[in-house]
Amino acid sequence: MAPTDFTRHQPENFFRKVARTIRRHGMLNPGDKVLIGVSGGPDSMALLHALIHLSQRLGIQLAMAHLNHGLRPKAADQDEAFVTAQASVLSLPFFVQKTDVSALHQGSGDSLEEAARKARYEFFQEILDQNNYTKLALGHHQDDNAELILMNLIRGSGILGLAGIPAVRGNQIVRPLMEISKKEILTFLCQRQIAFVTDTSNQDQYFLRNRIRHELMPLLVANYNPRMVATLNRLGRILQDEEAWAEEKIKTAMVALVMKNQDGSLGLSISDLQALHVAARKRLVRAIIKQLLGGLRRISADHLDAVLNLAGNLKKEGALNLPSSILVVRSGPKLSFYKTAEKRPRPANSPTGKHGVFESRLLFTDRFQPLWLRIESLDLEIRFAYAAFDAFNATGPADGRTVFFDLDQLDFPMILRNPRPGDQFQPLGMNGRQKIKKFFINHKVPRTERATCLVLESNGKIIWLVGYRIDDSVKVTHNTTRIVKAELLLAG
Repeated sequence: MAPTDFTRHQPENFFRKVARTIRRHGMLNPGDKVLIGVSGGPDSMALLHALIHLSQRLGIQLAMAHLNHGLRPKAADQDEAFVTAQASVLSLPFFVQKTDVSALHQGSGDSLEEAARKARYEFFQEILDQNNYTKLALGHHQDDNAELILMNLIRGSGILGLAGIPAVRGNQIVRPLMEISKKEILTFLCQRQIAFVTDTSNQDQYFLRNRIRHELMPLLVANYNPRMVATLNRLGRILQDEEAWAEEKIKTAMVALVMKNQDGSLGLSISDLQALHVAARKRLVRAIIKQLLGGLRRISADHLDAVLNLAGNLKKEGALNLPSSILVVRSGPKLSFYKTAEKRPRPANSPTGKHGVFESRLLFTDRFQPLWLRIESLDLEIRFAYAAFDAFNATGPADGRTVFFDLDQLDFPMILRNPRPGDQFQPLGMNGRQKIKKFFINHKVPRTERATCLVLESNGKIIWLVGYRIDDSVKVTHNTTRIVKAELLLAG
């Protein structure tokens, strides 16, 4: 075959692969109204033109949607103008919105990327609901999936994270390029002479995803497995099948073992839970939380382990705060799962006041481990995690809400509590000790804020006036070898 013939057939091969993916996963049906998320980048532009080419054969109607995040003001407006022009040329219905993601990010407790993702999906969902679109098509592809699987592996994710990006989610979100590589996408765009825009933030090495894309993945491909992307995608498919099988089993267990209480909480017999294999216990707890929340984005394997530890504790009473406003209460032989908006029991002897309820809590008995703590009465969340030196260096000046400790300078037990009269510490950067009351006065902290303040105590010594300053004795120095990061967030 002559080179010109090969070039001519390349786009047809691309269309066939996309059509095969749609057919294999049952993504689209005749009569579907499909909203395409179009950023203007190469992936979404390839998806757009592939679906236009296939639309008559598939019997579907198309529309375009673009969200301007405003994160790169000038470039974001240029992207919006580019996509708007494409919609006009293609004569497709077009929906566009500009959202201040930076403002949404402030105080949300989410990363900037997560805040942008939430804004994007909320925008898409609103269009779907208001205009009777049946499907949302997105441009994720093989390389995206491989990078996510690798990133989740590095983070220590469970099976669900290692399963990667599903080709179809909830019978509404479809990803027709999931069996297409990035190289095939770029070749297709070149052969069809399709214009696209480039997001320069995808080159920013500060983000883990970009470091995996530009550093780790090329290293693995060059030195370990030239088919690394395909291998990781195969792993994802295997685990997706395993996950689907296990979820069917858990659905049966949910019906048989989980009860809905009159107050809206979900209840579970501890003896029934303990009779299951430990893997099934975790899946059942996860399914209960998912039913309450509608998702699991802030629930980790550590949280599931914490619930099982509560169930297995010899003490007959106890409670556990989880992210996203979930409270798990153990009362005798039963576990109850509550969502924030629902009425929850409080211990009869808890101190109360206009700012709600807070009890001193033992966080670490004899060693540090990552912890997510939800303080319902104060609408706060505190996260503790190990940190690398690059994270410490990238954070910039301490603001009291995100702080770093030298792990080897911490003593146990560690307790979170309200301040007491006479409490004092050595604020970071000061030579002498100072009473907390004096610190508040010097820094003009309003009395209303002082009433909800907390301190972190390390073996009787205050090491963090939470939200304000750490103690100088636990700061990170050039001799530090292990770092702990703590973050104070508004609960969400």
